Amino acid sequence: MRAPRAALRAFPSSILFLMGAMVFAAPAAPSDLVIENGQTYPKSVTSLGGKIEVRGGVEESVYLIGGRLIISGQVGQDVICLGSHVEIRDGAIIQKDLIIIGGSLIRAEKSKIGGEFFYIRTGDDLKKFTQSLLPFLPGGADISFFRIIKVFFWLIVSLVMLAVFPVKIAEASRLLEERWRKVGAIGIVSLLLFILFLLAFIILSWILIGIPLLLILIAGYFAVLAFGRTVAFYYMGSKISAIWNRRSINPTFFVLIGVLIYGIFKFIPVAGVLFLIFLDVFVIGIGVGFFLRKKLLS
Repeated sequence: MRAPRAALRAFPSSILFLMGAMVFAAPAAPSDLVIENGQTYPKSVTSLGGKIEVRGGVEESVYLIGGRLIISGQVGQDVICLGSHVEIRDGAIIQKDLIIIGGSLIRAEKSKIGGEFFYIRTGDDLKKFTQSLLPFLPGGADISFFRIIKVFFWLIVSLVMLAVFPVKIAEASRLLEERWRKVGAIGIVSLLLFILFLLAFIILSWILIGIPLLLILIAGYFAVLAFGRTVAFYYMGSKISAIWNRRSINPTFFVLIGVLIYGIFKFIPVAGVLFLIFLDVFVIGIGVGFFLRKKLLS
């Protein structure tokens, strides 16, 4: 399987995670599947590195990572492929969106797509994709646009994390303050291990076994990052609130203040980048350390 290098470099890691989460959450299909004429697959088709051929119909969506997809029939919803070889033949009908990230595509002129069509291979393709999502923003695909999107993305993720784990977030914030040296050391070691495993799994992705391992690693990293950043935002917000003598305000406000600080540093060229790298060391450290706190932060 050819690795979609340009697309992977351009595509945000958060989107890759969502792609992986989508694959794990969707109902699994056999690795190789042929849906014959007159047959209708009653749910979404999901495959890692398999060969999927749709001659009949699929009621919902088709998700594929690696492998090969041939459509000459009808798909009721979206088709989303990452690093796959895709053939959309004459007479094929995709009711909603067709999104292909990396890989290769052969599309017949007489095929029909009811929604949007994106074939993302380079950074320029990605810019067109994001600009089409928010066409009312002039120049929406420039670097400032991506920074704004990331700030709002982390605001939403952090508010969800706080709503689900309010007690754990507060407890982890206290640990971050009390054992910040150990948290920093755990963060450095964890980042080095993540990079090591990432390189190993990318190499293994040339064979099928590396693809699920890579997705699991990305999903795990994102979970740690989501928890750790929420804790960091909560901690920064609580400290700012303490300066204003407002410790009793709603914890949601702590997170909002923390995200605001994070957003400001996103737009500071050099010092901002250094601060955010420094912050993420502690973010990863508290994320890993809190989950393993009995062994690492005791």
